[in-house]
Amino acid sequence: MKVGIITFHFVNNFGGVLQAYAFQNFLTDEFHVECKIIDYRHWFIRLTDAARRFPLTDPSKCLGPWSHTIGERKERKRKFERFIKKHENLTKYYRTYHRLKRNEDKFDLIICGSDQIWNPYLTLGPAKAYYARFADGSVRKISYAASVGNPPFFRDRIAGYVRSLDDVSIREQTTWLEDCLEEKPGYNVDPTFLLKREKWDSLCSKPVSTEPYILIYLMKRMTSFKRYRKQPVIVHTTSAGMDIIRDLSTKQS
Repeated sequence: MKVGIITFHFVNNFGGVLQAYAFQNFLTDEFHVECKIIDYRHWFIRLTDAARRFPLTDPSKCLGPWSHTIGERKERKRKFERFIKKHENLTKYYRTYHRLKRNEDKFDLIICGSDQIWNPYLTLGPAKAYYARFADGSVRKISYAASVGNPPFFRDRIAGYVRSLDDVSIREQTTWLEDCLEEKPGYNVDPTFLLKREKWDSLCSKPVSTEPYILIYLMKRMTSFKRYRKQPVIVHTTSAGMDIIRDLSTKQS
């Protein structure tokens, strides 16, 4: 069986790249299928990805700090590209949707997701590629833990695209989308929770600190966080939480 995944696999952030890596490896290891990530890179995602290398707020306040870290930002992008090239099994590169529609890769099953592939704000409107609209009628098309959010616009179009799928799995409870579907969708966890710890350990470098610590990944500046960051913290880690999530995801699927 040949399986294709369509998702945000190429973005310049850990969430997108690691969920794609995790999902592909999970499908390959658990179901022993031939699995490829469809190397389609939406133009607006590429644009916003590139824009993150430049200051997007008041230049007078951030131009100095930005100029000091531009080398780090470029190296960050190169590291992600190296990881993608080494660890993701990709199809040929499709720069536009029209090229994707004429694709030479044939699959028995196409899976849309995970990540926020149905969030219209990230793709400047609903992007047909992430609903597998490019595939012909002989291909089974489903979604896994796709995220759509609660957009006030484009709801009718998104619902129409989702209804064309053979089976629907989303990440969060979305009442408006549920009301548009004939059957209640499934709910699944992010693919990063599907991999065994040993798989993640094989990618990891040795930690810089031997003391317990918390890694905090902030999506935006939080001034309130400054009050806590210098306080001593003792962390006790356990794999029980991951095991519970894994068991739940197996039951849900």
